[in-house]
Amino acid sequence: MKATTILGLLLCLSACGQGKKGIGTADLEAGKKVYSLYCAACHQNNGTGVAENGVRMAANYTLEDGPLARSDEELLQIIQSGKTGNIGSMPAWRGILSAEKQRDVLAYLRASFAPPPEETN
Repeated sequence: MKATTILGLLLCLSACGQGKKGIGTADLEAGKKVYSLYCAACHQNNGTGVAENGVRMAANYTLEDGPLARSDEELLQIIQSGKTGNIGSMPAWRGILSAEKQRDVLAYLRASFAPPPEETN
């Protein structure tokens, strides 16, 4: 399967079950800008959360069982309210990022870092 086909399928699947203004209506370019401005300092440009010096700064989006295995609803709640874990704390972005920008960045995360679905034979 071509990467663009997989990307389109992932975006369609992420929109399933979404109400009005779901992830399927998100703007990936806007999400990329939000990620660059607010998220990449900790999660890194490659989504691994590991800085160049090898220090883990934040969650790794590229892992099969990582944060992107959660539902959109769970992830939007984390973006809004923040999260404290064994690595440290992520701040709440409610009041800083609009609901639209939160959806945009989540769509960007899924499109850019989610591991490809396993192929079944």
